[in-house]
Amino acid sequence: MKFLDHLSFSKKLYLLLAVPVLALMLYTMTTFVGTYRDTQKYESVKALAEISVKISNLLHETQKERGMSAGFIASKGQKFKTQLVKQRKLTDKQRAALYTLLKRDEVRSYGEAFTARLDAALRMLKRIDDVRKQVDALQISQREMLRYYTDMNAGLLDTIAMIVKVSDDKTVSNEINGYMNFLQAKERMGIERAVGTGALASGGFAEGMQRYFVKLVAQQEAFLKNFNYYAPESVIRTYEEIFKDPVVQHVFQMEQRLMRAESVMQLNIPAQKWFDAITYKINKFKEVENLQSRHIVHSATARYDHAWQTLVLYFVVNTVVFLMIGISALMLTRRLTAQVENLRTGLRFFMAYIAREKDYLKPMKVEGSDEFADMTQMINRQIDKVTKIVEQDKKVVSEIEDVVQKVSNGFFGYSVKEKGASMEVEQLRNSLNDMLRATREKFTELVTLLNHFSQGKFDYEVPQDKMHGLNGDFGAVITSAKLLGENISELFAVIQNAGSSLTSNTKTLAASSEKLNASAQSQRDALGNTTHALDHMKETTRESIKDVRKSSSMADRLAQSSETGLTLAARTAEATGAINEQVEAINEAITIIDQIAFQTNILSLNAAVEAATAGEAGKGFSVVAQEVRNLATKSAEAAAEIKLLVESAKAKSMEGKEISEEMIEGYNHLKNEINATKEVIEAVERKSRVQEEDMGEIDKAVEAMEHVVSHNVKIAGDINNLSSDVTKLSANLFHVVSAASFKEEVRNYVCDVKLNETIAQMKHKHLIFKSKILEKVDIKSRFDVTPPTRCDLGRWMREQEERRVSFTQTPAWSVLINDHNKIHALAQEYVDRNAEGASGSELDEIATELERATATIFRSLDGIKRVWCNMQRNEATERGRNFTRKEAAAAH
Repeated sequence: MKFLDHLSFSKKLYLLLAVPVLALMLYTMTTFVGTYRDTQKYESVKALAEISVKISNLLHETQKERGMSAGFIASKGQKFKTQLVKQRKLTDKQRAALYTLLKRDEVRSYGEAFTARLDAALRMLKRIDDVRKQVDALQISQREMLRYYTDMNAGLLDTIAMIVKVSDDKTVSNEINGYMNFLQAKERMGIERAVGTGALASGGFAEGMQRYFVKLVAQQEAFLKNFNYYAPESVIRTYEEIFKDPVVQHVFQMEQRLMRAESVMQLNIPAQKWFDAITYKINKFKEVENLQSRHIVHSATARYDHAWQTLVLYFVVNTVVFLMIGISALMLTRRLTAQVENLRTGLRFFMAYIAREKDYLKPMKVEGSDEFADMTQMINRQIDKVTKIVEQDKKVVSEIEDVVQKVSNGFFGYSVKEKGASMEVEQLRNSLNDMLRATREKFTELVTLLNHFSQGKFDYEVPQDKMHGLNGDFGAVITSAKLLGENISELFAVIQNAGSSLTSNTKTLAASSEKLNASAQSQRDALGNTTHALDHMKETTRESIKDVRKSSSMADRLAQSSETGLTLAARTAEATGAINEQVEAINEAITIIDQIAFQTNILSLNAAVEAATAGEAGKGFSVVAQEVRNLATKSAEAAAEIKLLVESAKAKSMEGKEISEEMIEGYNHLKNEINATKEVIEAVERKSRVQEEDMGEIDKAVEAMEHVVSHNVKIAGDINNLSSDVTKLSANLFHVVSAASFKEEVRNYVCDVKLNETIAQMKHKHLIFKSKILEKVDIKSRFDVTPPTRCDLGRWMREQEERRVSFTQTPAWSVLINDHNKIHALAQEYVDRNAEGASGSELDEIATELERATATIFRSLDGIKRVWCNMQRNEATERGRNFTRKEAAAAH
């Protein structure tokens, strides 16, 4: 129900009124739904009544058709033929009317049992056409025909009986029940008509039919008795009037005669007369049936109309009631909301005044004399009282602001004088004054400590009775100040321990600087001589380089001449080769000429032979042939001489070629020698250049050495001056240290400056670790303090243990571990108890223990330095003893 806290007053009123209104609406809706259901119920009853009327109309026609069919069959088709055709049309008309009514959708909504019974009856009704054909053809017995019509009508009557079960209105159900009994009696009357007509038409009852006839009459009486019980009086009166009718009385007499007759032939009752008389009776019963059906429909309609009228009446009345309730609730809610809003506005103004958002206060407006008015007057009286208290407290707060401003400027001597009107403000004033007084006392102790330090009294300690309350941030300040004094004391102790050594070392430094100065002077003179010798060597090297360059130039020219001779020799060899080739060509030409001369000679011989054979005619040709042979001979001789000359030229040419090849080989050898000589000259030149460069580097090195030696001379002088200054500085430091006072025992554990610095940093970081914890305590929620192994001091301790530093194996180290774990445990305890809301006194005790643990761990760290210095002194003593033993052994 927390959501109600977020609703406005008007909404809560609406919600309060909504509960009965919703209940009324629920009741109204329930009644409305019930009435609407009654309307639907009576509408269903009305529809069912209409169905029962349609079924009864159909039953009336089927009953007549059954009687005529019985007479038709009994007379072998001689009687009732015309009447039967007309009757069937009437039956079909009522059947069509029933089918039309049953097409409505709501018929299927009356339950599965009703629908199943109705479907069974309709299936029987559907067979009527086949049965009619059998009747017309006389292919069905009277008994089978009667059974079909009886079963069909019974199915329709069962449907009406189901209507009684479906309807839940008692009056209508009773009327329908009486109506159904009347229909059952009328059905038996119809069967009676058929049986009687058949018996009279055939001249006698078939076997068992007379007993059946008697049974039908008895069943009629039983059903009519039930009808008299359920039927309304108006219907019963009409029914009683029917029995006074003479025809009905005559039918009764014929029934009695048929039931008692031993032979139907003796009765002398025509079948048509019986049929007409009992049909008249049935028609009279039909009038009663119609009256009863109209009465049922009227009753259902009346109830349906009454239900609708009731529904409309409920709607109108409830609408009016709801409007009246809504208007009343709206007016009442607005009035109450206005009063609450007035009260809320006044309270809001008052709260704004309390919150200093308003500078004045006005009373709330009082309207009426109800409870809200009384409440408003009471609040106004309280507002007057609160106004006086607030104004007085405002004076106190104003003075507190003034005092806080002065304290913020560093003046803790003020206090709040004005008294508070409220108990809380007065308590705040007293608490603030107590805090200022306690803070002033703590600052006094801190100033006293710092004053002693400023006077050089670093061995001063705050008295134990003054340490009470110096916890938390003040404790951190005091501890930091004490740590500062200890660090300065250690610095003075280091200076004092190193003072004598510094004086001795400065004297040694001065003597060494004088020796260094003399050595530097000697080095500078020696370097001067070296420089002169190097200059002479550089000049000689330069001359050698010039000669080498001349030799290299001559070798280049000789190589060029050799190259020219080699080229000419090669060209000579090439020319000689060309001459040899031409000589070979000439030899080939001479050979050809020789061959031509030989062939010419052969031809001339052949010509001479031919000329001789020709006789006189060939003489002229013989002369020509002789001349040709002479010419060929001369040509052969000339060719032989030329060949000799060519062979001689070829031999000379081959000799010249060999000489040219020897010249080429000689020139190549000369070229190789010249190249080798040139390479030697170039190598000498390169080495000379390297030597020249090396001489330059040596010259630079000597020059640099001269600068270094000169610088050393200057440094030696500076060192001498520095030693003098250090001597003066040492004297000044001794004077400063002698003017300060610190604990003498500090000199015993400042042998390792690096360790001193590291442990001082660890102390400082542990103070920061504690300060960070104090910064978070105002949150008042639990958090995990850094474990001992993960803080800076813890990591440093683990690093020393991993390096296996010798002091980690001493008892002092175990003490340090215990003290370190204790301070972390106390810090975690303070955080936990603070988160649990422990009292200030309990937290103060834990804080005091935490400050003591901090001082203890600082002493444990100093103990580690003391142990380390003792170890260093013992090692130095042992080294001195070993050196003395070695010196003694060497002297021995």
